[in-house]
Amino acid sequence: MGLEQIFRSDSVIRQPEADTPEKWREFVDVATVAAIELVFSFLPTAVKSRMAARCREATDLGLIPPSSLRDRRNAKLWKLALAYSETDAIWFNYPGDEFLIHRVFLPPDYLCLVSRLGAMHFGRVSGVLLWPRAIENARSSLTLWAQTQLVPFYSHGTGDFDCWRAEDYSSIVFHDHETGADTQVCSAGLAAWIEVRFAEHRDAE
Repeated sequence: MGLEQIFRSDSVIRQPEADTPEKWREFVDVATVAAIELVFSFLPTAVKSRMAARCREATDLGLIPPSSLRDRRNAKLWKLALAYSETDAIWFNYPGDEFLIHRVFLPPDYLCLVSRLGAMHFGRVSGVLLWPRAIENARSSLTLWAQTQLVPFYSHGTGDFDCWRAEDYSSIVFHDHETGADTQVCSAGLAAWIEVRFAEHRDAE
């Protein structure tokens, strides 16, 4: 099963076209194997990681444009997707410059990921990595609950967030918005966090 079936799309772009979003053109300007390696060059994930091993077995990578010809002119409505199984894919929202504005410190590996690939989803239905611009808004909402030491960077889509601890960006916790409780996810930074969340999503397929 390819990306057409996973995303129920009639159109998947695997070669550059006139309206291909500029920042993603490089991913469809090379062979699929080279494009997959290029994606991983922007992820803070170890080469020998379980995620990398699984995704390097993928046979499909492409850009998914919106169905409307009018909407195709809006790069923010496109997706960059990498199928890692017959039924699911990692995908990204387009990294428009307006989403990348930030006034606070954010880890370099996170900024590389979102500025080159975009906002990451672990599957067709999953949470999403927050844009730098959205992090400040999300953190303001947590501040209302006196969680000023947390920097949210991933939304589960339920009101819950994965957050860095502001004093140590290697420490990542899950913040439950209903109870206010924080549960440790990992203590080795963004690369380790990606492994944890990818494994959870993959095992839930």
